[in-house]
Amino acid sequence: MTGEIASVRETGKTKLQFNGMELDARVGAGTIRVNQVLKGNAPAEGVSFQTYISDTYIGWASPRTNSYAIYFLKADSSGNTQFTSPYYPDVPTVPTSVVSEGAPIDKVILAIKEVLSSPETTLNQKTRAVYFLSHSKGASATAALHEALNDSTQEVQISAAAALLQRNDTTGLGIAKETLLHGSQITSTELRQNLIYAIAEGIKDPKAIPTLSELLVSPDAEVRRAVASSLMHIRSPEAIKLMISLLDDSDFEARYYAVVGLAETTDQMDWRPNMDNFRGDESKYLKHWLDWKTPTENQQ
Repeated sequence: MTGEIASVRETGKTKLQFNGMELDARVGAGTIRVNQVLKGNAPAEGVSFQTYISDTYIGWASPRTNSYAIYFLKADSSGNTQFTSPYYPDVPTVPTSVVSEGAPIDKVILAIKEVLSSPETTLNQKTRAVYFLSHSKGASATAALHEALNDSTQEVQISAAAALLQRNDTTGLGIAKETLLHGSQITSTELRQNLIYAIAEGIKDPKAIPTLSELLVSPDAEVRRAVASSLMHIRSPEAIKLMISLLDDSDFEARYYAVVGLAETTDQMDWRPNMDNFRGDESKYLKHWLDWKTPTENQQ
C-alpha cells in the first residue's frame, strides 16, 4: 500500500531474539493513512501496525512519522500487523503516484518509478528508488532503470548503470566507462565500487568486449581486474586476445582470471588452476598460455 505514517508511539518494552542474542527493545504502535492499496485490502480509516526498536543497533529501520512511502505489511503469529522487513519498512514513492492497473509487482515498480520523474524528490530518494528497482528482475523494473540513465544527476545515472550491468544489460556500459576512466569528480566510493562489481560479476554479453577493452587502459588495478573477471564469464573467442594481454598485467587476480578464462573458453580444463595452484606455480600457467596459439593462427 501507499500512504503516510500518521503516528508512532512507544507502548512498552520487550526482549528480541536476534542471531542467538537476547536484546532489549521497545515496542511501538502506529497508524498508516492509506492512500492506495497495491495488493490486498485495507480499512478506510487506516492500518494499525506494531514495530520493535532495538536498544542495540542491528540494522533495523524505525518508521518515520509523516513519511509518505510504499509499505509492505504482514500478520505475525499473534495476529499483529508488522512490516514485512524490519530492515526496509518503507520503499520510496510520491503522493502524486496513482497506479490502477497491472500485477501487484508492476504496480509497486510504477509507484517507485514516480520518484525518478518527480521534481519534488531529493537525490537520496532517487538513489533509494534505483536501489529498490535493482532488486526486481522484471521487465518493468528494467525499463525504469533505462529511463534513470537519462536522469539529470550523475549519481542516479551511475546507480542505474550499475544495476543494469548486474543483470547483464550493457545499456549503461558507456556511462560506466566514462565514470571509471574520467569520473574523478565522482567522489562516492560506493558508486565506483558498485560499477566495478557489476562489471566483474554481471556482464556476460560478448557485445561488451569492445568497451571492456577500452577500460584496460585504466591505472586502477580494480578496474582491470573487473574486466578480466567479466571476460572470464563471457567465454567468447572474441575475448581471447584481451585475456592474453592480461597475462602481463601487474595485478595478480587479473592474471588469474585471464588464465581461467582462457582455459574455459578454449576447453583446456587441464590448464584451469584454482587460485592456490596458480599462486604456487604461476609461471607454469603463464608460459603455457603465452606460448599457446589458436588453431587458426597455427594454420597460418
